[in-house]
Amino acid sequence: MLFQEAKLRRLFYIWGLYVFGLVVSIAFVFEVVGDSLDKERFLGPNVLKATLCFTPLLLLLLLNTASDASEYKDVVSKLCVQMTIDLFDAVEMLDIVLDEKEHNYGIPKGFGVVMIVLACLSFLLSPWQMAENDLDEEKPRRCTAILRNIVEMVVINFAFLIVRLVIFFEYKKDESIFIAKNGIAIILSVIEIRDLRHPK
Repeated sequence: MLFQEAKLRRLFYIWGLYVFGLVVSIAFVFEVVGDSLDKERFLGPNVLKATLCFTPLLLLLLLNTASDASEYKDVVSKLCVQMTIDLFDAVEMLDIVLDEKEHNYGIPKGFGVVMIVLACLSFLLSPWQMAENDLDEEKPRRCTAILRNIVEMVVINFAFLIVRLVIFFEYKKDESIFIAKNGIAIILSVIEIRDLRHPK
């Protein structure tokens, strides 16, 4: 009965609440117990990484178990692809901070804080990606989609790209795959903004 009533629109709100709780949890873990994370303990960095990697899976389950998901196949499919990749991108940014605690690449603590903040911003932007979809019209809200693409391109992908380039060249940690991802995401955002501004 509960699954029958779980419509996509309602699940968008549930995802927003989940993301808020996730960001609060991340802030708590890194602020309170971050320095004492020990890979030898069971509840160490590896368990934290595995837990964070469940977030994209939860998103996929949430979107695909909506009772009206079949009515919005295109919207669900697009969100599944874009948001899953973006979530893994943010998780990988946090992974850099955890790797630094384990391998000591020489990344300053302040730079680590910047990475945590950027990852949390990326998580917080994910509900906006849902909100830009007008389910009644089955198309994106044009102004909302353009603004979200601009913010995501500048605040997330461009910022992630700069951070990863610094880590790659300054601290010799290989981030080439996600550097390419951020570059491609910027290009795709520019194309999407162009298409939204000049619809066919």
